[in-house]
Amino acid sequence: MKRTLQRQVLAAARSTWNPRSRRVDNGAVSVLLTFPADTPAAPVWSPGADFRVCREDRAWIRESPAGTTLVVTDHQQLRTAGQGPPGGREVWTVTVPPGTDHLGFLSDKPHRIGAFARTTPGSEVRREPMSGHPSADVLRHWERFEAQWGFRPRLHLEDGSVPADGRRWLLLPCLPAVEEFPSEWELIEAAAHVARAFGARARVYPYDRARRTLADPVGGAGDVNTVRRILAAAAVRR
Repeated sequence: MKRTLQRQVLAAARSTWNPRSRRVDNGAVSVLLTFPADTPAAPVWSPGADFRVCREDRAWIRESPAGTTLVVTDHQQLRTAGQGPPGGREVWTVTVPPGTDHLGFLSDKPHRIGAFARTTPGSEVRREPMSGHPSADVLRHWERFEAQWGFRPRLHLEDGSVPADGRRWLLLPCLPAVEEFPSEWELIEAAAHVARAFGARARVYPYDRARRTLADPVGGAGDVNTVRRILAAAAVRR
């Protein structure tokens, strides 16, 4: 399996490598790992079936004619007098009037929920401590998993939808043109390690010059630093 992965990754890198280019994405490659059904097993929580995922296990939104409801878990409360436990993790539920704009922050910066609620006229806020909340079980599970393995598999795509097969996945990209980022050889080692450990299926995707992004079906939704975190976690376990 590793030899096949090595051959495919190196071929994908060569197919778009330009020795005269100084672009950071020169020769970029990604490996999409798809995990077997129900693997890795994990607890789940959602504020309700009518909420749409904005950021996995962290942020949700529900829109209706009566208003929009935002839910953010693991909100790190700032040290502000009279604002709850200093530095404590909380779950925030914020309802705003219909037609409220500037909700895009929820997908990539859900910690801004506090400032958003304070500056949005007509907003209503409910805050709960994470301790004892069902979302805390999900948080603890993935914190332990990531500490052990160096990554966290995903279920949802960037738009909040779930792939048709309903399986968890992990995208591992590399940027061989940038010395500070993982090379194609590190990508091969990390992807093979995860595939062996979990029985995951690996697919290799080259850089798409026309679209100026990696050609994987999840829209390049991967952190280039995850490769080295996986390798570091594996080294610690050894």
